[in-house]
Amino acid sequence: MLCRLRHAFAALLCLLPLWAEAAQPLDAFRRQNGLGPLRANPALERLALGHGDYLMRSGRTTHRGPRGERVSDRARARGYRYCYIGEALARGQGDIHSVIGDWAASPSHRRILLARMATEYGLARMPGDVWVLVTAQPGC
Repeated sequence: MLCRLRHAFAALLCLLPLWAEAAQPLDAFRRQNGLGPLRANPALERLALGHGDYLMRSGRTTHRGPRGERVSDRARARGYRYCYIGEALARGQGDIHSVIGDWAASPSHRRILLARMATEYGLARMPGDVWVLVTAQPGC
């Protein structure tokens, strides 16, 4: 339990500067592609942080959770209602500009960054440079 709390606390320390820092390159990339900015959403941040914690502890890089659940399943389980939801993962990039650049160069991740329906995002950077981005449109 103490180890888990340490991981959560370390993750929160990593997450704090991302609220402001992530918006700049993510919004700039969307603007370059004719799209508007995304709003940071605390519920999506918690969703990203939870999956990031699992990835960090397990050493895996997978969109499936420990019981095989997808981001859509994890969101519904936490009470987040959405019309659209997507998830991008990365491991090893040392800063937000590098991870956004790598996602932009990957066709499947690029679709997550440039999803027209997305209006919100949550981003987590875990110790060991494990990154989880969730984009979504709430409602429906």
